[in-house]
Amino acid sequence: MILTNSIKQILRQFKSSGRYTLFNLLGLTLGLSMTILMVLLLVYELSFDCFHPNADKILCIGTHDLKDGSYRATTACPLAQTLKDDFSEVKYVAGFNNILGKEAEVNYNDLSYSGFTGASVESDVFSILGFNILLGNAKNVLQDPNKIMISKRMSGQIFGNENPVGKVLNIGGSRFSIEGMFYDIPENSAFRFDVLFSERINPKQWDKFPVAWWAKHFCNP
Repeated sequence: MILTNSIKQILRQFKSSGRYTLFNLLGLTLGLSMTILMVLLLVYELSFDCFHPNADKILCIGTHDLKDGSYRATTACPLAQTLKDDFSEVKYVAGFNNILGKEAEVNYNDLSYSGFTGASVESDVFSILGFNILLGNAKNVLQDPNKIMISKRMSGQIFGNENPVGKVLNIGGSRFSIEGMFYDIPENSAFRFDVLFSERINPKQWDKFPVAWWAKHFCNP
């Protein structure tokens, strides 16, 4: 009975001042919607890279340029071994070198594909970051400059439901044998790729830059 009377009272008030009530309802709805969107955005931003095991112990190492005061998420490649040699607290170190852009062509059976990204990585990467392997052994693959691992997404686009292991792709004029596949990296990852190359491919790719190679390094103390 009380609820019925309350509803009747609300309806009478709406009829007597319908325009103002409508504006209030619209304002309330808009305010709540914006608040929910901001909360969802904040949760998404704070979730970046939290899916990695021991995420609180993983460090991304950067460089501070003393000339212009800028900071960059790149370091000299020899840093990895230096950290291992000089700091006993560092257990694993892995560098990423972005060597495949979305504009690059990937060829298979006279068909050309693009839109994939790739990086050469050091073998400790799977001991640090939580990228899950679906097929193959990452540590074995990363020892051979002519072997690669690809994402499930890339495999689906090129090979459909076929097993990609053992197939050969032509990337940038070089032939690479697929020795493994990993699950697609989540959207809330600061670093995403479709192809993993061995770090041993770097001298082939960067023979024009013998003085300094640059990479993004992660370490796990």
